[in-house]
Amino acid sequence: MTSKVKQSGFTIIEVMLFLGITGALIAGLMIAASSNINSQRYRDTVEQLRSFIQGQYDKVYSLTNDNTSEADGSENPCVASSGAVSYKHRGTTDCLYVGRLIEVLSDATKGTSSLRVSPLIARPVSGNIPSLFGGSDTGAAGATGGENTNPVEGYDVFRYNQNQRLIENWQLDWDLGLVSAGSENNLQRLSVLIVRSPVNGAISTHVVFGEMTEDMAANLSPAIQSSSSLKEVKLCVADLIGNMDPAKRMAVIIRSGSAGPGGVESMGDEAEC
Repeated sequence: MTSKVKQSGFTIIEVMLFLGITGALIAGLMIAASSNINSQRYRDTVEQLRSFIQGQYDKVYSLTNDNTSEADGSENPCVASSGAVSYKHRGTTDCLYVGRLIEVLSDATKGTSSLRVSPLIARPVSGNIPSLFGGSDTGAAGATGGENTNPVEGYDVFRYNQNQRLIENWQLDWDLGLVSAGSENNLQRLSVLIVRSPVNGAISTHVVFGEMTEDMAANLSPAIQSSSSLKEVKLCVADLIGNMDPAKRMAVIIRSGSAGPGGVESMGDEAEC
């Protein structure tokens, strides 16, 4: 009499169930890992934006109106041979390098934003040479105290863009854009002016909303004076190409009137973008 040997193993249905469950778990892990990577990239870009803007304050703090020619690597357009004035020795020109202009540029077709940074140049108003240059002081004295809060009183301030070597261009990574708070896809266009007063040396930050036209860039003194009442500007960083939840957007906050990099900070969900 022959006995039957019972064979152990898995049925085809059990194998298929195992493979299906395993595949679903692996897919879930891959999606979660990809989401974490994208989130980290997003946070890194926000921090890079904050650091880049803060770095402009360092350049304003360290700017000098020396007599080094452009050929020697000077970052001062006032003494450059092809700059705002022809090469002159220190103290013999009425041109002053006084700050940085940060323009937020947007590409509506791509949903992305970039920054362009240019030097700010100041010259005394015609017929009103401040005492800093050894002339008659007919209008600048009020800028050092009292109720006058205009840091460029007696000066014309303008954007310098004659030499591309002195202009910085910075693109947000991963096709991100800067939008207005409370807006899902309204790309921002604004300018931030970091100014070192040619009158008393104090540093202040000013925000101008809207596109920076050529006419405005040629005379920024009125914009600097009128922006003194602004409290802050919020740059909400958005992924307009992907499916990022607007409620999870982060932002870089720039306090108007700030005197240093401490006025620039990044915020998470509490940014209310």
